[in-house]
Amino acid sequence: MTEANSRAALFVFSAILTAALTLAGCGGGTVRPKSTVDLNDLRARSAPPAYFLGKRYENLPLTGIVGSSSAPHFIYGTCKIRPGIDTGGCSPPLQVQNWRVSERPPSKFARDIPCRRLTLGRLPAAVFASTGGVEVYVGDRTVVIFANTETQMRRAAAALRPVKGGALPEPPGWIRKQLASRCSYGAASAPSRSGTLHPIRCRPSQLSIANGPDVSPATGQNPLSFVLTNRGAKACVLDGYPTVALLDARGKRLPFRISHGGDQMVTSRPPVAVRMLPRRSAFFVLNKYRCDLGSLKVAKTLRVGFPGVHTSARLRATLPPYGVIGYCGRGDAGSTVTVSPIEPTLAAALAH
Repeated sequence: MTEANSRAALFVFSAILTAALTLAGCGGGTVRPKSTVDLNDLRARSAPPAYFLGKRYENLPLTGIVGSSSAPHFIYGTCKIRPGIDTGGCSPPLQVQNWRVSERPPSKFARDIPCRRLTLGRLPAAVFASTGGVEVYVGDRTVVIFANTETQMRRAAAALRPVKGGALPEPPGWIRKQLASRCSYGAASAPSRSGTLHPIRCRPSQLSIANGPDVSPATGQNPLSFVLTNRGAKACVLDGYPTVALLDARGKRLPFRISHGGDQMVTSRPPVAVRMLPRRSAFFVLNKYRCDLGSLKVAKTLRVGFPGVHTSARLRATLPPYGVIGYCGRGDAGSTVTVSPIEPTLAAALAH
């Protein structure tokens, strides 16, 4: 796929799992997300519309809301890491993601990604082969549902309801036109015998991380690039922003503010879904401004997690000696680290 097509491909877990998923159950136990959004805030009059399945859906409780008030992701149920088996973690039984439709229309997917339209009552919906989720277009939102099988996702889609109550609004007319020109009613991807759609999200156990090529910095900037490589035998998908933590020489996490809005060095474009074939690589970049009054502490190690994968496992990379990522102190502009989405090329992670 060309870079232009990749940029047109879909972005899935954006600014959120941007907010890191903080998990319990390390070493083989029940994994539960830590909420970053309160349901009461989503019901406020000023909050953007959001759609979910209630506080309980079938036998699954609502266990967490992550992301932001403008793009909340609802997590239902928990999963368990089996010691020695699920080294890459586990995925929750059901996720309901909310996006602005302007950010995630059907045209965000590359033309070479198969797409299948679905009939779900009066709302248009589709499945794209690169992600396997059911995309439901509701008002000015794209609601994406992930579960183990398409049957489960369709059933959940039929149970969607507004967080604030009321009826489900129709999407703008151009959504149906895009789907009609972009998608067919044929199969988007072949399910497995269990009904699970592929490809799956990349797990840390499939990936390796290394320092990437040098990036020429603008004045006062400190960009670093990183390369992720699929060392597994199967293709997988990376989408959204990596969850990063910067550690000092003693392994203590430094309290940097993490931003996904782009800056002078890092792209502000929304994420795309990056299909990782075996032995293929993807990139991300982080950047911060210098400490004009001197660094209080210096980061030595980068710890990385991935959106959409519930696991205590993380990848680690030793920061290069030329990349001084110093913590300047609370409230200092130099204590904000901007992180790019995971991108198919380094150029895309730096694009403006």
